[in-house]
Amino acid sequence: MHTKDTRISFFRHNKLYLILIILLIAFNYLINSAWLTNSPGIIFEGGQVVEWKDEFPSEEAVKDLILEGNIYAWGLFGITFLIVLGFVGGIVLDVIYFVFRSRKRDIVPRLGDSKEKLWSLADVVRAVILYFSFLAIIRLFFASGSFCLLIRFFLRSQDTIIILDSFEGMALGFTLSYSIIALLLIYFITFKYKQSFFKSLGINIKSFIRSALLGLASYISYLPFLFIALLISLGLSDFFKIAPEENPLLNVFSIEGRPWLLFYFVLCICLVGPIIEELFFRGFLYPALRKKIGTFLSILVSSALFSLLHMTFVGFLPIFFLGILLAYIYEKSGSLLSSITIHIIHNSSITLFLFIVKGLSN
Repeated sequence: MHTKDTRISFFRHNKLYLILIILLIAFNYLINSAWLTNSPGIIFEGGQVVEWKDEFPSEEAVKDLILEGNIYAWGLFGITFLIVLGFVGGIVLDVIYFVFRSRKRDIVPRLGDSKEKLWSLADVVRAVILYFSFLAIIRLFFASGSFCLLIRFFLRSQDTIIILDSFEGMALGFTLSYSIIALLLIYFITFKYKQSFFKSLGINIKSFIRSALLGLASYISYLPFLFIALLISLGLSDFFKIAPEENPLLNVFSIEGRPWLLFYFVLCICLVGPIIEELFFRGFLYPALRKKIGTFLSILVSSALFSLLHMTFVGFLPIFFLGILLAYIYEKSGSLLSSITIHIIHNSSITLFLFIVKGLSN
């Protein structure tokens, strides 16, 4: 009887969110039925989509390019050297860490607040529902032609046509997505629970340097596990005959030539994205899960959800391991800055490697 009353109370207090779920299902049905299309005044061009082809020079060619002083070849040499050095350093750090743990000593410093957060898992679910609802409203705003009418009103023109290619549409999607997440976090943390936004999420500027150094050391310790995870993922991919998924961002770095758009994508991938994702997954989701299912399961569940977000079979295990590291460091140090540092280093390293490959391929 008590369980039934609890369910009734839950539905009574979350009518708005239940209605939004129904509307989202209906909206997605309309989208999939092609009922909503581009508005007359705004055109989303398909853009050029290419497969990431292996045009990497041979080892001998790379050696010749190094002797010629090619900046990309030297960049490849430098990043390879750092990876090998980091791999060895990671093994050393892992051995040191496990030795200390075997002696019941913890070498991860406490840098942030360890208090329980006021928000709950239900708040996280509400935030996710609102996020997809706002995205649906924005998409409807574009599809209905309202956006174009607004632009025409300000420009005093009745024949304005806005053309966005696939990369510009992707950049717009990043902007809207990150903005909505940030605003929702501010609403739930600052306005609903009257908490200090940065302090409650574990962001303490006073410990910035120590947090950044902890993040760097933690990422180095992760490199051996990343290597193992990649080998397992590639082995599973080969066993199940699953080809690596095409990442749209690879197309951006391989064929996009507009400096302003490349700069914006680099900014999103290397800085804004890691910050927003850490604010949500480690700062907002993880503490809510921990209150409900405990620390160990919360680390695994939040890491799995974080990996699923990237929707890649080959990359699932490495990203899952990265998520475990991010959640663990946040749990032990209490500092979200350490997790943000790890995430920024990881994304920046991959982005730098892609630019080097693009330069060598050309």
